Amino acid sequence: MEIKFVAVAESARGGGTGRRVVDDIAAKFAGRELCAFSEEDEFWRALGWTEHRRRKDAQHYRLLFTFP
Repeated sequence: MEIKFVAVAESARGGGTGRRVVDDIAAKFAGRELCAFSEEDEFWRALGWTEHRRRKDAQHYRLLFTFP
């Protein structure tokens, strides 16, 4: 299951909204691996998702994060 995009208004960041959304998705799809190509690496790291580095020579380099 791929999470295409999660966005939280800049004024609301840091309040747990993004975490609650992702936690709700993970609960709904319990037992399935979730993945997200990151534009906000620290967000996914803070959630405890596993980071997978891509080849450094990739033209559009974004990190992949998976859960569980």
